[in-house]
Amino acid sequence: MTVSAQQAIERYAYAYQKLYQQSPTELYAIDAEWIVVDGYTVHVEELEDATAQLVQALDQTPDERRQIVYKLMAWFSQ
Repeated sequence: MTVSAQQAIERYAYAYQKLYQQSPTELYAIDAEWIVVDGYTVHVEELEDATAQLVQALDQTPDERRQIVYKLMAWFSQ
């Protein structure tokens, strides 16, 4: 299934908002395949993967959430 950049942004923003009770500080599409997330440029598929991890974190305990957040931070800093 092909996801548009706008769809990926909307899904990520929703999951991020649910998890952190705030919106991402920087989230926009560069083109149909690339998105800027908090200063990092990621491919649509990568953002979909990050969104899946955020959704998974919603069902976790606080300690498990923290581990997922650390993994996402490390992934975005690559």
